[in-house]
Amino acid sequence: MRHFFVLAPLAALTVTLAPAPGRPPIRLSEEDASYNALVDGWYRRYLRRPAESYRSDAVAMLKAGTPQETILAGILAGPEYYGVAGGNERQFVSRLVADVTGRPATPREIGYLHDRLRREERNQAIYEFLTLHPEGLQVEQRRPEPPYEYRRSLHRDYDHDRWGRGDR
Repeated sequence: MRHFFVLAPLAALTVTLAPAPGRPPIRLSEEDASYNALVDGWYRRYLRRPAESYRSDAVAMLKAGTPQETILAGILAGPEYYGVAGGNERQFVSRLVADVTGRPATPREIGYLHDRLRREERNQAIYEFLTLHPEGLQVEQRRPEPPYEYRRSLHRDYDHDRWGRGDR
C-alpha cells in the first residue's frame, strides 16, 4: 500500500506532462517567423543581445499594422540603448547615427539631432530620423566566411604572383 502512495503522484505527473496524442507541435506562421527574425535582428544590431520578452509584443504590434519605424524608435529611445550608446547625449547621438546609417556621424548631424532631442520627445525625433534613413530598419545579414582551403589558395596565389616572378 505504501508503494501505491509513492507511485501515484509520479504517475499523475507523467500523465500531465506528456504531450496530448494527435496534437501537432505549435509552429509559427511564415509571417510570424519573419517578424520574429526582424525583431531579433534589431535587438542584435542595436542592443547587441538577442530579443527576449519584448519580441512577442513587437510581433503582435507588427501584425496589427504598426509601422516598423515606430517599434524600432521605441527600442532606440529606451534606457537600455541609451546605456549601450554611452550614457550621455552626445555619445547617444553619434552611436545612433552610426548604428542606423552604418557610417560615422558628421558634426553637423550630431548637432542637429542633439538640438532636436532637447526640443522634442525622444521617440518622435528618432522616428523621423528612421524615416529619413530606412536602411536602419533592415537587419544586417552576416556573410559566411569562405572555407579555409579557399582562403588559403587565395593567399598562396597572391604570394605566388607577387614573389614568384623574380621581382625581389
